[in-house]
Parts: sequence; structure tokens; C-alpha cells
Amino acid sequence: MPQALLLPWWAPILSALLAGLLGLGAGLSSVFLTRRFTREQRQQDQLNERRLEQRDVLIELIDAVEHWAPQAEMASLLMGKGTFDDVLEYVDTDSGEAVRESVRELQRVLVRCRLIVTDPELRPMVLQMVAHQLRQADEINGPLLEVAKRGDAMEEILASIRFYRDVKLLAVKIQESALRRLATPHS
Repeated sequence: MPQALLLPWWAPILSALLAGLLGLGAGLSSVFLTRRFTREQRQQDQLNERRLEQRDVLIELIDAVEHWAPQAEMASLLMGKGTFDDVLEYVDTDSGEAVRESVRELQRVLVRCRLIVTDPELRPMVLQMVAHQLRQADEINGPLLEVAKRGDAMEEILASIRFYRDVKLLAVKIQESALRRLATPHS
């Protein structure tokens, strides 16, 4: 989206001075320039506010991923190496509740990101993070639970480790892009 041409702060003052020198007709140009400057300034303020809102929700997303991923990875290791009874017991522990809470927080933040992040470079990465979360239950946790019933889950454990590594790498990529695109106002 092209940015509006901002008038320097002194343009309305110069216009008013010229209006005084040239007579009454030039007074209208002063009013026009002042209104234009005010409108452009308001548009720039709205763009900056939107940029800050996107940045803040992405900070929440990165924090949520950094909190969730190690917990989920440990839970998947337990699912893959423990017995099915161990997994069932784990669900009722404080650690199991902490994992569920971090999943809920990540899902909440992802919904906010989908609603707020409109930046053309960042939005596809947010949607990719959403897709990762949607496929986690079927492609990562499901197979681990199946193997926990019968044992020998090394292949599934390695797949889960790769999955969580990919999610963390995507969070780093989002962070780098957000720093480049949202950290400072565009001139």
C-alpha cells in the first residue's frame, strides 16, 4: 500500500504567511494545506498503530511457541517411550495440565494472529503455524499413542522431534520477519 506524502510541519505556517501577503483568496489554500496535513498525519498514526498491534500479537505467538514446544516435545517422548498406562497417568499430573494449558494459550494466540496479522509477508507464516497445530493431533500425537500401546516408537519419536523443531524454526522465521517489517515505522 503506497504511503501518503507527508507535508513538513512548516508547510501550513508558510501557507498562512503567503496567504497574508497575497490577500484573502490565499487563505483558502492555508485551510486546505492544514486539513491535508492533519488527514495525512492521522493516516500515518493509524498505520503505526496497526503495525504495533501486529507486532504485539506476534510477540505473544513467539512466547507461546517457546513455552509450548519443549513441553509438548517432552510429552511426546513420554508417549513414545512409556507404556500406555504411563501416558494415561501423565495426563492427570501437573505436567500434563501444564501442557494442556500451553496448548490452549497457543491456540488462543493463533486465533488472535489470524484476526490481526495482515502483513503480506507475515500472514502466510502465521497460517503455516496454524496448519502445524491442526496436523499435530493426527500426524504426531496419534501415531505416538498407537505405538505406546504396542511399544518400539523410535521412528514416531524422531518424527515428533522433527515436527517440534520445525515449529520452533518457523517461530524464529516469524520473529526475524517481524523485526524487519514491524519493528520500526516505514518511512
